[in-house]
Amino acid sequence: MSDEVIYEGYIIAHAFLLGVMCGIVYDVLRIFRRIIKRGKIRAAFEDILFWIFNSAATFVFLYHVNGGVVRAYIIFFIILGMGLYEITIGNLVIKIVIKPLKFFLKIIGKLLKKIKKTFIMVLSICKLSGRGVGFENRLYRKKTKKN
Repeated sequence: MSDEVIYEGYIIAHAFLLGVMCGIVYDVLRIFRRIIKRGKIRAAFEDILFWIFNSAATFVFLYHVNGGVVRAYIIFFIILGMGLYEITIGNLVIKIVIKPLKFFLKIIGKLLKKIKKTFIMVLSICKLSGRGVGFENRLYRKKTKKN
């Protein structure tokens, strides 16, 4: 085979992989959307940023492999890579990642609530005993004496 045909195959394979990478990035965005609820405006803004990222990645790819010349088959294979990723393993990845991540975040949330309750309790004990007030007064007096 000639070097040109081999190079075209190289371009096709990398265009397909770029599409898969774009699908992975979109899955990360979808995972964050399912964990952290957002409004429609913010979701639309994130989609616009995602497509700007995809456009920039496609432009850089086209610039490096083809001198910036847009070829329909390259765009086709990028779309094919993203589409096949989403159809085959994209939804599976979302299902596999979201359940453990939600469980982990739930545990972290409970731990943070306990830490917050303990901190509030310690602060309230300090206020009742007067220790916090005395410390604040001493600190205030030192600042005013210097001035």
